[in-house]
Amino acid sequence: MKHLKKMIATSSIAIAVTGCVTTGNNGPSNSSYSSSNGVCDYSSTAFVGSGAILGGILGRVIGGNKNKTGGTLIGAAVGGLIGKAVENHFEERCNKLALAQKEMHVTKIKGKQIAVSTNSSWQNPDTPDKGEKVQGLAVEIDSNQMFAVGRSSLTPNAEKDIRELAQAFKGSSNKILIVGHTDSTGSTEQNQALSERRAQYVADIFKQEGVPESALFFKGAGETDPVAPNNDEIGRAKNRRVEVVELPHKEAIVAYEFQRDNEISSNSNGIAPPPPPPAIALTEAPKYTGIDFGGTPASTKMKNVQAQVGKLESESGFFNFSLISSAYGNSDSSQDLNASCISTRFRKKGEIKTLSDGSGLTAHKVSDHLPGLYGTSWVDQNVNGHLVGLSKVAVLRDSGIVPEDPTVFVYENFKSGDEKPSLKADGKAEATVGEKGVLYRTFFSKQAAPLICMDVVFPLKDKGHSTFGKLFYAKNGDIYAADFKPEIIKK
Repeated sequence: MKHLKKMIATSSIAIAVTGCVTTGNNGPSNSSYSSSNGVCDYSSTAFVGSGAILGGILGRVIGGNKNKTGGTLIGAAVGGLIGKAVENHFEERCNKLALAQKEMHVTKIKGKQIAVSTNSSWQNPDTPDKGEKVQGLAVEIDSNQMFAVGRSSLTPNAEKDIRELAQAFKGSSNKILIVGHTDSTGSTEQNQALSERRAQYVADIFKQEGVPESALFFKGAGETDPVAPNNDEIGRAKNRRVEVVELPHKEAIVAYEFQRDNEISSNSNGIAPPPPPPAIALTEAPKYTGIDFGGTPASTKMKNVQAQVGKLESESGFFNFSLISSAYGNSDSSQDLNASCISTRFRKKGEIKTLSDGSGLTAHKVSDHLPGLYGTSWVDQNVNGHLVGLSKVAVLRDSGIVPEDPTVFVYENFKSGDEKPSLKADGKAEATVGEKGVLYRTFFSKQAAPLICMDVVFPLKDKGHSTFGKLFYAKNGDIYAADFKPEIIKK
C-alpha cells in the first residue's frame, strides 16, 4: 500500500499557463476528450492508459518471476483505480479554474492535459531510466493585455485576473514554477532578463495570495517560445506573457523545463523564431579575408545531425506535447536539427530560481553535468592546417543549460610549440540534448571575425570525441563552412 500511494502521488498534476493564440472550446478534435465545465479538456482514455502502465509496473512487483500472470491481473485492477483517482484530481482542479475564470475580466483560460517524463537515461546514460511519468494540465491564457512593452509589472486588469488565478493554487502541496516570456523586441540577453523579472513579479503575487514562498520558483524564457508571430502588435502582445507550472517536486519541474527547451530548440511549435543576425557581420566587413579554414560555400542545412542527436526528450514522453496545445508543439511541424547555426540566432536559456532567495535550482557540480561536458576543452588540430579549439564546454545534465560561455582559440598554420593563439574570443552557446547526443551550438560576435558560429555534436555514450562539426566563417563577402570535429583535451 505504501508503494501504491507513492505511485498515485507520482501521477500528480502539472498546470501551465501560456499565452496561446487559441481560445474558447478549441481542444483537440479527438473524441476521447471531454469537458466538464467548459474550461478543461482532457482524455479519459489517457487516464486509463496511465493506470495501465502503472498497473503493469505494480503487477511485476506483485507477481515477481514466479507469478507474472497473477501479478499482471492484480496490477491491471489497481491501475484502473489509480487512473480514476488521477482523473478525479483533474476534475477538482478544473472546477477551481472554472471559478477563477468567472471572475476574470480581460483573460480567457483553457486547460488541456500534458505529461512530463522524469529521471531520463538520456541525461545520464550510465543510469537506467526509472520511467517516472507525471501527468499534468496546461491552462492557456488568451490575453493581449498582460504586459506593456518593456515592463515587468502586469497591467492593472491583468493583475486582477492573475490574482484570481492564484486563488486556484492555494492549498496545493505541489511546487509551482512561473515562467516569463517576451516578444522579439530587443536583444536576447535583454529579453531573457526582462522575462525573468516578469516571472518573479507574478510569483510575488502568488505569494501575496497565500501560496507558500517555499513552493514557488521562477524562470525567464525570453523570446524563445513565441505563441504568435512577432510581426504585428497583436502578436507581440500575446507573446508578452507568463506560464504557471504545478508539479509534485523540484525534479519534475527541472524535467518539464528540459523537455520544453528541447521543444523550443527544435522549433516544433511551428512559429518562426526572430530573423538571424549573423550575416550582419558580413555587411560590416564584406571583404574580410583573414584566416581561411578551407571550407566551401555554406548551406543553411546540415546532413545527418538529427540522426546523430536522436529523438529529443520531448518526443518520448508519456504523452507527446504535440497532443496538447499549439503552444507546446505541432504534430504537423517536425523538428529541424539539421538546420545550421547560420539559419538561427543565439537563444539564451534562463535558469530556474527559488523565490525565497533567488538562488539557482540546478547545481553546477561536475556530477551535475553531462558526461565529458563539464568545463572541458576540445581541439581539432587540422582545420586547413590550423588548430581550432573550444574551452569551457559545459552542459548541465538535468536541464540542458550551458552554465558558462565557451572560448574559441585558433592557432593559424599551427606548429608544435606555438604558445600564443592568432585568435581568441568568447562565444555564446546553447545545447539541445537528444537520445544519442548533444548538439552544442556556439555563436560569436564580430570580435571573433572571421568566425560566425559553430555546430558540434557530442555523443552521450562514446565520450571524448565529436561525431559531427561545422565551423562557419566569413570569406570575401560570403559565408563558408569547414569541417570541425574536435577531440577532448585530456588533462
